[in-house]
Amino acid sequence: MCDYIEKELKAEDINLLLFPVGLSTEHKEFYGSITFKTMAYYHMLYDIRESLAYHSFKKMVFLVCHGGNAPVANLISREVRSDFKVYPFVLNSGILDHPAVKATFSKGKYFWFSWW
Repeated sequence: MCDYIEKELKAEDINLLLFPVGLSTEHKEFYGSITFKTMAYYHMLYDIRESLAYHSFKKMVFLVCHGGNAPVANLISREVRSDFKVYPFVLNSGILDHPAVKATFSKGKYFWFSWW
C-alpha cells in the first residue's frame, strides 16, 4: 500500500515522508513482532506530528493497515488538527481484502470486522 501511494504522489510531484509505526498488542506472540503500549504509541504519534508541524508540514496521513491502530490514529487526528492547525487524514488500507492475504488465512481461524 505504501509503495502504491508513494508512486502516485511522485507522479503528482508531491513530496512524501514515509515511516512505519504501530500498535500491535494482538500480534505480540508472533516471533519478531514489536509493539508499543497504547499511551506510548499515542505520545509517539503526537510528538512526531508536533515536530513535523514545527517544520511546516501541513498534511499528514495515518495509513492504518489493521484495526488495532485505528482508534489511536483517529484520536490523534482530531487533536493535532486542533493543536497545530494541520490537516491529518486517516486511511484504512483494507489489506485483509487482498486475495494474496486471504490465501494465507487458515480456514476457521479468523474473524472479520469493518470500521465505519
